Amino acid sequence: MRTPSASPLLAAAAAAALASCAPAVQADPLDPAAQFRRGPTPIIVAGGYVRSGASLLDALAFRVPGMQVQRDAESCPRVTLRGVKTLGGRSDPLIYVQDTRALNTCVLEQVSVWDVERVEVFPGGQAGRPGILSSPYGVILVHLAR
Repeated sequence: MRTPSASPLLAAAAAAALASCAPAVQADPLDPAAQFRRGPTPIIVAGGYVRSGASLLDALAFRVPGMQVQRDAESCPRVTLRGVKTLGGRSDPLIYVQDTRALNTCVLEQVSVWDVERVEVFPGGQAGRPGILSSPYGVILVHLAR
């Protein structure tokens, strides 16, 4: 009597184990050929794609999946990366321009799109860099051309 072979199961398990050990391929964040990249942490928008909008905020709203912008004539735009988290308050992400924290979201409309090298958007709020705070509402890092 023939018993079922376990070799296909073992082969599949071995392939899965080897695949999990392989290093993740990291794309060059300065590569302008990519519209945006979505990895486990950042979404990177290269400078060439930022210039497609009237403002940096418009370009990001178009390029970053899930990003929502609500404009109000009285105050800075409301920006949400992962949906509104609070009933009464704002759920704007933290914004850094050249590693300096911005006071509000108005800076995304004030920075010239021609000065931007790239933008890193962290919807999860964990940039994992020294000097950059985490936020449950996300983090946006704007890198200017030198």
